[in-house]
Amino acid sequence: METKETKSGNFIKYGLVISLLIVAFSIFYYLVIFLPKKQTSDAQLKESQQQQVEKQKNEQKIKLDECLQNAKTYYDQLLSANDTNPNDNTYTLPLEVSNFTKDIYDETVAGCNKLYND
Repeated sequence: METKETKSGNFIKYGLVISLLIVAFSIFYYLVIFLPKKQTSDAQLKESQQQQVEKQKNEQKIKLDECLQNAKTYYDQLLSANDTNPNDNTYTLPLEVSNFTKDIYDETVAGCNKLYND
């Protein structure tokens, strides 16, 4: 017959074995199941963020190109409107008008770059 000390000793041994199994299972779960899922999730999130950044850059480039095209169109319209000899294929403008028109174009281009590149 078992004594009280033997029963309590066996109880403690079983308790320790069960505790160690729980700890081992917890470590197994963390390393084999949880971490790979987390790493996959993190990789997908990072990829999604990179795609979003690329999409935003592409949209900004399209908007910049449109803005620059509009500036060029406006510049050409100003040159045509102020051309003193519209019959030839070149623009003939007074120097002040030419410089003023060029300044407007340069400011518009700078505004486009500032708006869509910063």
